[in-house]
Amino acid sequence: MRTVLPQVASQGTGDDVSSRVPLLAADVERVRTLVSAIETRATDDFADYLRTHMADAGLSAKALAARCLVSRPAVGKWLDGTAHPHGKERLKEVGLALGLDEAGVGELLLRQGYPGLSAKNPLDAACRLVLAEHAGRPDIVQLYRALVDKFTLESRRPLAVPLPIATTLLSRSLSAIGGDTEFRQWLVQYGEAFDATAKTALPSRDLARFVELHLGVPSVNELYVADRLPDGVRRVLYPIRSGRDYPHRGLREKLIAFGLWANMTDSDIDRLLGYAKLRPLTPPTGVPTRVDAAILAAMRCGHERCPYYEYTVVRRVLDNVVQVMANRALGDQADVPMLGELKTEYRQRLSRLRDPYAAAYDQQDAAFEDRYADHLSDYVGDILRLLAASGDLTDVEVSPYLELIAKVFPEGETLSENWRG
Repeated sequence: MRTVLPQVASQGTGDDVSSRVPLLAADVERVRTLVSAIETRATDDFADYLRTHMADAGLSAKALAARCLVSRPAVGKWLDGTAHPHGKERLKEVGLALGLDEAGVGELLLRQGYPGLSAKNPLDAACRLVLAEHAGRPDIVQLYRALVDKFTLESRRPLAVPLPIATTLLSRSLSAIGGDTEFRQWLVQYGEAFDATAKTALPSRDLARFVELHLGVPSVNELYVADRLPDGVRRVLYPIRSGRDYPHRGLREKLIAFGLWANMTDSDIDRLLGYAKLRPLTPPTGVPTRVDAAILAAMRCGHERCPYYEYTVVRRVLDNVVQVMANRALGDQADVPMLGELKTEYRQRLSRLRDPYAAAYDQQDAAFEDRYADHLSDYVGDILRLLAASGDLTDVEVSPYLELIAKVFPEGETLSENWRG
């Protein structure tokens, strides 16, 4: 069954999106070529993943349900794709029930768009401890829940400003402990460094600063009103910019949508996702999903067609870095290493970029600029629509991004009906 998607109206032109198909026909073919050159897995389909690992573990749906402490019909819905485990905690428990090790549980979380297991999340720390002591046991979910309840970990909330203890230090110390008594002592010693809960996390200093450097002086509301900041992106930028906790769920798609709106390159978006401890578009190991590969290819095509994107974003970030470093009221000593690194990198990038205003361009370039020069997200969104309409991607794959990229969501037909024919 197809997902009904919003038909995104052109911003301020009144024309139908299908009128831009001739402008993008060559681009779509180039994106197809680029995607075919990238080794990809079809999707992050949880049902396929679950079936494979159940077979590896020799588990029936009934046995998995018993291990997960859920009903048999719930597992049936996971297997037929009509439902998913809701939230990071439930997903972790599925990984435990499947007999995965720590690396496997972390990879499952990353595949489904969540941060991996972090020592700065007390629930993740408990999961790591249980895995170290009881991996593979059929009652491991019960053991995990008992440990969480014993130390009331679900009710723990991080400090507004956690202690700046390195994650690597916490991780090493966690690996060295065993048993409930040592875990209790570990929680007391490092509890003020925690930065996440079951459903939310505090933005890291680097994530908040990187977002700030791309937004500049205007407030999130001002950008929403004056520069078409998508509403879904706006809602996640509020807490990140103000240092409040944000939800894990859907964060990866929201940050990618923000990167596209801000005209970032793929390396910039990967840096953004890295600061949030999420899977990058170009993973150092493994392969991207088909929709990630399509977004990556569309971004690269967009930057080739419109050098204005990278030139302006590099100039903007570099100017903001220099301003923050020069203004002690805005800067902070803890930011100096990051800011110094960005200053060097972006100066080098700017020296390699040609001034887009000095380049000659033809009538088609002018038409492209008229439609897409403001935000790369407009261009990538139209490419994704065409790829879905032609069957290269499914509506389900592209819908999270199209809903985030669009600012206005009028009632409309299905994506396929809007673009086919």
